Amino acid sequence: MYAVTVFYELESVHQTQFTDRARALSADALVNDPHCRRFDVCVHPDAPERVMFYQLFDDGGGFLAYLNSERFIRFDVETQPWVVTKWIRPYDLMPPL
Repeated sequence: MYAVTVFYELESVHQTQFTDRARALSADALVNDPHCRRFDVCVHPDAPERVMFYQLFDDGGGFLAYLNSERFIRFDVETQPWVVTKWIRPYDLMPPL
């Protein structure tokens, strides 16, 4: 499995719009992307302009397919003006021993 965390720092005036679009993206990916196994949208409890995605994919190729999907490109273009900073961190998920 391939885990991805994405950390967003948003313009606070767009936080609600962004999280609404992110939750719609999550629901769409979970239903329509055969490689996406989990997609959580998390909001910092004391700083709602800080949002994190936690995503699980079958593998790195599945994540690349998601990045090239129409749903992600549409989300990225629409929300980019609301984003101050964004960090993407990929990980290989290690199973328990």
